[in-house]
Amino acid sequence: MSHTGIKRWQRSCERLKGFLLFLMLLLVLNYSLMANKKATPVMRDMVGDEYGLKTERLSAYQKMTLGISLNLNSESTEGLTAIPGIGKSLADRIVKERTKRNGFKDINELMGVSGIGEKTFLKIAPYVTL
Repeated sequence: MSHTGIKRWQRSCERLKGFLLFLMLLLVLNYSLMANKKATPVMRDMVGDEYGLKTERLSAYQKMTLGISLNLNSESTEGLTAIPGIGKSLADRIVKERTKRNGFKDINELMGVSGIGEKTFLKIAPYVTL
């Protein structure tokens, strides 16, 4: 192997060492962050031959991350803000309307909330359930 070939190989080895050290640092950082968190609140129960997930203890943000719809009649104001397109003030208005109606009976009743027109309704409808 020529002198330049050896130098090139040494530089490649140094880069690889640096990259591996970086990955090790990320692993240690991730482990230390995860060690400070509580166990995941998703619990598995045996239901017949299938597993069912208990989602009651998940936050609204965790549910949204997992693609689980939020219940309009039971979600808190803060939880409703996890839905894309819903801020704090709109979430407050949804909760006030829910209280006034004694709970929503139909998802289309959301259009009765000030600030929710057809465009906003179509944006948030896939993320909510009753």
